[in-house]
Amino acid sequence: MPSSTKGYLAGIFGLSTEGYLLASDLLKNGCKVTMIDETLQLAMSLDRKISAQFPSVTSLMDAEVLLPVEPVDIALRNTDFIFFTPKIRKSGDEAKTELDSKIKDVAKNISEGSVFVFTLPTYFGGNSRIIDILERISGLTCPKEFSYFYVPLNPRTKKAIVIGARVKKLDKNKEKFLHVILGQEKFVGLATSEAVLSKLLVSTYSDIVSGIESFRALENETEKNEMVSMFKKEDFYLTEIMDNLFDLRILMSGYSSGDPMLYLLSGIVRSVDGYVKFLADQVKNLLKLKELKASRTRIIIDWPIDEYEMRGEKVLTIAQLSERLRDFVTEVHVLKSNSRSIGTPRDRTSGVDKAEIVLRCAPNTTTSETGATSTRFTIDANLPCSIE
Repeated sequence: MPSSTKGYLAGIFGLSTEGYLLASDLLKNGCKVTMIDETLQLAMSLDRKISAQFPSVTSLMDAEVLLPVEPVDIALRNTDFIFFTPKIRKSGDEAKTELDSKIKDVAKNISEGSVFVFTLPTYFGGNSRIIDILERISGLTCPKEFSYFYVPLNPRTKKAIVIGARVKKLDKNKEKFLHVILGQEKFVGLATSEAVLSKLLVSTYSDIVSGIESFRALENETEKNEMVSMFKKEDFYLTEIMDNLFDLRILMSGYSSGDPMLYLLSGIVRSVDGYVKFLADQVKNLLKLKELKASRTRIIIDWPIDEYEMRGEKVLTIAQLSERLRDFVTEVHVLKSNSRSIGTPRDRTSGVDKAEIVLRCAPNTTTSETGATSTRFTIDANLPCSIE
């Protein structure tokens, strides 16, 4: 990296996993970085020592490290790059409203000559709408007075799915810097990048949805096992199924009624939403099959999720799944951290020894227990919903 690229000032708007990964990479490449907690509206100064000591935003927040802070407007003023990486905990139209609000917060502080990088997915035509908001609030025009990049990131990574841009002419050193940070040599137009994202997501979910619907049609474990033996590489778990559901819901809002793409997206979303209900039904069927009493059974949702990732669909899905399960079993526990211990099988309050049903929502997770062993069953929240 040429020495002339050293000392760029970058603002990361959003205390997220993806934002922190970008911040760490920016620091390694000689950039000065401030990371903004969009909830507290405070900007924290980061340095290479901090990013090396804490490999993730989760570890940084858990350590409660005291970092230099300043108001958001000061932190974003005169920045060379603004990376928009907020955590969104809404879905569908509510997510669009929340995004608009956060974009307006940033737009107030865009400086002439800065580069705005939007890292969440948006619908077809969504980038033009975002640019309109930025221009209206900031009073600047794009690409004449600021540059805009559309860089939807893969969940929990700093890897771009596709990169679109609206730029007039970037300073050569800034352009080289972006190539290094974003890991791409080619930027395409915004409309092209939106179309590419739609195609990639529909292609990915066509395999998932065909698996969901095919396994749901089978009535017994023998039939499911026969199908598993034929499609071993397509064993998606709930956590993988939910990775880009946020993206699909956002994409739907960009198509008009009657559009074939809207029909495809709507069908995919309905199938994925139906899978959550299907999981709850599998637990209910197991209770009947094993003649387990609801009052003497507890359910463990074993799903280690990243609470700081930008997309909030998994957090919302856990709440939805828990609510469905509590319709027929009162005691439902959720394991969301990296700790796989669920404690004693003996009820903490009543001392009653209970049977347990563990719903394993991610591959390669292993729950452990302490104390006396009670009756336990494990349901894999994958496409065949296999039972152990």
